[in-house]
Amino acid sequence: MSQKLLTEIGRSTLVESTATCGDYKMYVSYSIANGNKINYVRCNLARNAGLESQSNQIYVGYMALEGTNKTMNFNEGVDSVACTSAFEGIIEEIKQTLEE
Repeated sequence: MSQKLLTEIGRSTLVESTATCGDYKMYVSYSIANGNKINYVRCNLARNAGLESQSNQIYVGYMALEGTNKTMNFNEGVDSVACTSAFEGIIEEIKQTLEE
């Protein structure tokens, strides 16, 4: 057997979820390390183009939390206040889940 190149230094859990904010569908993924530390929260934002199927959704924004840094990008016309508020709620919900 050859010598190992990798030394494992940790493991994380990836969780994928969805949420709804008005006319927007939020596709959320987040990573948790050591059972209770958030590595990141990433959220892609889509709006329905008239039909309910995912294939008819239009990408309209992105929000992320990496460490203590938040990044948000929205297409023109997106209700950024409502989406930002929903994203903050998602982060708080994740934190509460980790405390249980």
